[in-house]
Amino acid sequence: MVPFPGQAVKVHQLIREWAEVRLPKLGAVRLRPSRPLGGAMGNATVNRDGLGWHVSFGVATDTHPGAPNGLPGCGVDFGVACSASVSDETAPRLLPPTLTEGERRRLLGLERRKARQVRWAKRHNRGRYSRRLRRTIAQVAALKARQARRRLDFTHKLTTDLAKSHG
Repeated sequence: MVPFPGQAVKVHQLIREWAEVRLPKLGAVRLRPSRPLGGAMGNATVNRDGLGWHVSFGVATDTHPGAPNGLPGCGVDFGVACSASVSDETAPRLLPPTLTEGERRRLLGLERRKARQVRWAKRHNRGRYSRRLRRTIAQVAALKARQARRRLDFTHKLTTDLAKSHG
């Protein structure tokens, strides 16, 4: 994760789905913005996960917090056995499976392949990773990143629902 101050970052829209951001020491980087900035940019952060590189912008907007909805509050317990237990509900809210059956099989096969490739590299290649091993590691990381995004999506949807239906 590399943070950049807002005054050093310039964003320029190229065409409808492509933009360009100028970063210090890196130069111009093309990106596909997911939404318009909609305010004064405070900072930019560049990070990388299993699905690729991402640029996130901190934007100062003139919006004010919404008024309280007047509904009664609730307590939430996030756990391991059940994803979330809400105090005024009888059934817990469970996280659905984050990988499909095919993705689970693929991940298991990739992890086995990675173990074989690492063992071979240690025995025969003085511990140096081959390009195929690096590609296998990247494929495992992509599946794990997809799984993490699905968990994060569940949490965002749960907290949004609780904020709308409770005080």
